[in-house]
Amino acid sequence: KVPHGGGSGGGGGGGGRDEFRRGMTVAVVGGCIGGMWTVLSTLASYRHPLDPLVLLFYFHLGEAVFIVPVVLCYGRLFGGATSLAGLLQLMLQLSRRQAAWTAAAGLCIAVGYLCYFATRGVVPRAVAYAFGCAAGSTGMLYGLLVFAEYAGASRRKKALLLLALGLYPSSIALIALSMS
Repeated sequence: KVPHGGGSGGGGGGGGRDEFRRGMTVAVVGGCIGGMWTVLSTLASYRHPLDPLVLLFYFHLGEAVFIVPVVLCYGRLFGGATSLAGLLQLMLQLSRRQAAWTAAAGLCIAVGYLCYFATRGVVPRAVAYAFGCAAGSTGMLYGLLVFAEYAGASRRKKALLLLALGLYPSSIALIALSMS
């Protein structure tokens, strides 16, 4: 059994059509809400000029305050832990290596945010954000070249992956050109 309670949460699929639709709905809603963070941080820095490290601190404070409710909502939506006790039990089942790798992933995100916030005033926000969001493309490349996550995928899926890998950097370049 997968520790988070569902077979499709890690990105590999495996649920039925209804689970896919629910997952896509959650992804779209999450994108709409999650995309607001750059607007809010930009608003905070323009309305009240703040040091990038202060912005970063409050950004992570917000994450820390809401992490448990967000994880428990995920459990309700996709069949994982729905209580703090259940969440703690799942966390205690992790090996030290699993906990270390997972925490390292969080560290990578935190350093990426640090780099994004540190660009304030030097690189336009839209360009800095676009480069920061290239993490998805970077992750696809690591998955493709290092971890063989796409081994056995159909030609259609591989073609779509290559299209995504080509279009995203192109969109970043267009944003950068529009700023100059």
